[in-house]
Amino acid sequence: MLRRIASYMKGYEKHAAAAPLFVMVETVCQLLIPLLMAYIIDEGIEMENMAAVYKYGALMVLVAVIATFTGALSAKAAAAAANGLGANLRRAEFEKISSFSFADIDRFSSSSLITRMTNDVTNIQNVAMMCLRILVRALTMLAASVVLTLLISPRLALVVVVILPIMVAGLLVLMKICMPLFEKMQQALDRLNETVQENLIGVRVVKSYVRENRERDKFKEANDNFTSTALRAMMRMVAMQPMMTICMAAATVLVLYNGGRMVLGGELDIAYLQTVVGYIMQILMSIMMVGMALLQYTRAQASTQRVFEVIDAQPTIADGGADRLPAPRGRVEFRDVSFRYQTEGAGEDVLHGVNLSVEPGEFVAIVGGTGTGKSSLVNLIPRFYDVHRGKILVDGLDVRDYPLDGLRGRIGMVLQNNVLFSGTIRENLLWGNE
Repeated sequence: MLRRIASYMKGYEKHAAAAPLFVMVETVCQLLIPLLMAYIIDEGIEMENMAAVYKYGALMVLVAVIATFTGALSAKAAAAAANGLGANLRRAEFEKISSFSFADIDRFSSSSLITRMTNDVTNIQNVAMMCLRILVRALTMLAASVVLTLLISPRLALVVVVILPIMVAGLLVLMKICMPLFEKMQQALDRLNETVQENLIGVRVVKSYVRENRERDKFKEANDNFTSTALRAMMRMVAMQPMMTICMAAATVLVLYNGGRMVLGGELDIAYLQTVVGYIMQILMSIMMVGMALLQYTRAQASTQRVFEVIDAQPTIADGGADRLPAPRGRVEFRDVSFRYQTEGAGEDVLHGVNLSVEPGEFVAIVGGTGTGKSSLVNLIPRFYDVHRGKILVDGLDVRDYPLDGLRGRIGMVLQNNVLFSGTIRENLLWGNE
């Protein structure tokens, strides 16, 4: 999954590679500052050696400048890479949705497709930013702090060996619990968006029939469902905080107890004990940061599955393979056509055994009550849906053999519900044919 996500970094590979490098340099520089401070105290102040104070002080300033500069560059590179990833994913989704038939859109629902293009992609984008900066920073800090602690006092470094497995095990259990909750949370967001979308599209009907109270109740139900699902997931994530706090407190006590004895026994200088305590805290904070990043990754994993479900979907209606198309005359023929909306399960036919021919220049009116299949009949001609049995011919050629652009370019339609696109009246007038 990670490899596939990385493939959508196209055009932003340099930014994605530069961000972790700058973060690692920044982190190492920040970790060197406490060590340089220990040298100033041990070799400079205690020895009354001002040359050492100036030397290590100048190094601290230089390291701090490098950390500041690389930190700014890493933030810029990570932002470019993460936003580029989001743009590429949205573009891929939109291109796939543009190829969907009405049946494909019905299968996903328009509200879910909007959520997948916005909220789900934003989740992935945020985690990409987190991985490029916070996760790399945490792992670099963890590795560097462990190495520096081992160099100063291998004995005190054993505390990390005891605490680390406990924290990692807790994180893995928490991730396993949260994953299904995040999936339910995104599904609840789909339903919430669907409720809002229906209300806004049908606002005239709602107000005409004075059904505002009913729509408020419907929205409240969807909103409460999303809130409760999100809270269940977040409460599990909150459980990480006390677990990490207890581990950090236990590690600090162990380090101070053993380090204090080493200082009293003359085995360790107090300046280095202070530095080791700082590094131990950095190690534990790094694990906490890794934990937060992994939990966010778990949420993004649910979003990633939903995004790629759209990208991987095969449109149910594909271009026909006819090399030569008949001259456009306008003859339409239905031969024993049957159609149902439910492609799976026991759905009833909306149209059954329809035989109909319309000659060029002929006017035909299809009359019937609501729900009798008039719109369905017309929607089959440009292949907004495909027939289940029988065939439809336009100018003697089965519509399934036409390229979609070639077929729909021959047909003019005035739909039941028309839409004005954003822009000027002129742009809308020219929209279908400039």
